[in-house]
Amino acid sequence: MKTKFFFTTLIVTLLAMAMAACDAGATPTASQSDPAAVITAINEKMNAGDVDGVMALIADNAVFYNAPGQAGGAKLDTRDEIRAWIQRQVDTKTIGEQSDIQVNGDTVTWHVKVTRNGAVLVEGQDEAKVKDGKLVEWTF
Repeated sequence: MKTKFFFTTLIVTLLAMAMAACDAGATPTASQSDPAAVITAINEKMNAGDVDGVMALIADNAVFYNAPGQAGGAKLDTRDEIRAWIQRQVDTKTIGEQSDIQVNGDTVTWHVKVTRNGAVLVEGQDEAKVKDGKLVEWTF
């Protein structure tokens, strides 16, 4: 009787673990289902110097637009270019402070104040698109 109870308990436990594992892959996380959470996580990881963590939240085909339409503006459209830009921000201790985050579908806008060594470099509005939990486009 004890052996039967043990095996029944073991089978139920294994089934429960298997079902949980299947659900874990199918259920979106907060960052996958909430574009604002993705943008906030990217900002937090950049401020913490976690370049790999930031890159994990950026789609392979992402495009960054820096000051579009202005002299000195740039388009970054390869992972290497994007990683290099993020690394420069981390290396120079550039910090972004977000506020007033708004979401409209897959588009996120927010106010940002960028500082380095306590001095304000720029303050303005950023816009990004997030799909499937990854940043696909960022205009800043």
